[in-house]
Amino acid sequence: MTEKIFQPAGGWSRIAAVFLDCFFLLLVCVLVFAVVRNVQAYNLACQILIAAYFIYFEGSLRQATPGKRAMKIFVATKDGKRLSWQKSALRYLAWIVFSLPYIFLTIGPRYASMNEQLLNVSDPETVKRIMAEPQNQGLTTQLSISLIFYILIGLAFYFLPMFFSKEKAGLHDRLTGTQVFKRP
Repeated sequence: MTEKIFQPAGGWSRIAAVFLDCFFLLLVCVLVFAVVRNVQAYNLACQILIAAYFIYFEGSLRQATPGKRAMKIFVATKDGKRLSWQKSALRYLAWIVFSLPYIFLTIGPRYASMNEQLLNVSDPETVKRIMAEPQNQGLTTQLSISLIFYILIGLAFYFLPMFFSKEKAGLHDRLTGTQVFKRP
């Protein structure tokens, strides 16, 4: 029996797949927000939904999220075998390690309190007043800085190796012994 040889997927197709998945998940999270009006519950529900999405699809028989399928790529072990559910969960956890500071900021009590106040406000003056309250000052700056930090770390450690290494593997792939391949 001959062994299949797969080519590693390039960085651009992987990034495009992530954007497609994020767009789809954003739409789903907007629907969740229509049902769950509490900001902390909404954030938790979306985090669980996103984790389940990646773990399920990458561990499924198709070995790919809808975004990866659209880009004709799939996730497997280094030798091309399907991921176990445990390996899929471990890969997801390795993928979000650097996003934890941002997640903690967005579900923290100060940020949630500000969001609860802004939830049903449409008047620009009221928004300015809420944002100017002492307990809310600096939160948007904090979130912006953490998001920039997350993006820079992500670029440096996750995405750049996908372009410049021979294996085209991100840090989360190296940590978990997985690989994203092109569909034959």
